[in-house]
Amino acid sequence: MDQFPEPPKHCRGPRIFLPTLDACHAHSSETSVPFEYGTRLTEFAILGNLAQHAGLGHKVQWDGPNMK
Repeated sequence: MDQFPEPPKHCRGPRIFLPTLDACHAHSSETSVPFEYGTRLTEFAILGNLAQHAGLGHKVQWDGPNMK
């Protein structure tokens, strides 16, 4: 089996979070992608994780307005 090279100690990819961090520091809600979109996307991902954890044939009850 081939040996894989050791990954670098520090990975630096595109700095996609900087505009969001800058907006937070400036107490602004103006970002390249609205927070509302990110909130819905995060909720969708969490629900997918909950459904996977619950398992096939089990229901997940979700109250979207109250995020519960």
